[in-house]
Amino acid sequence: MTPKEKAKELFNKMDMIIYTDQYNDENQCIRCALVAVDEIIKANPHRVSTMKYWNEVRHKIEKL
Repeated sequence: MTPKEKAKELFNKMDMIIYTDQYNDENQCIRCALVAVDEIIKANPHRVSTMKYWNEVRHKIEKL
């Protein structure tokens, strides 16, 4: 995937979150943060130390 395609994909994911949760800013922020963390995890699937850290970040975001 090219950088331009990835940028558009991320834009579309965030746009969908904002479109479907128009009145709940906190929920939008949490969902957008989870999308970002998921992208980081997908980009580094074989780095155990990175995976552990970002999975913990994901868990903490879910508790917000």
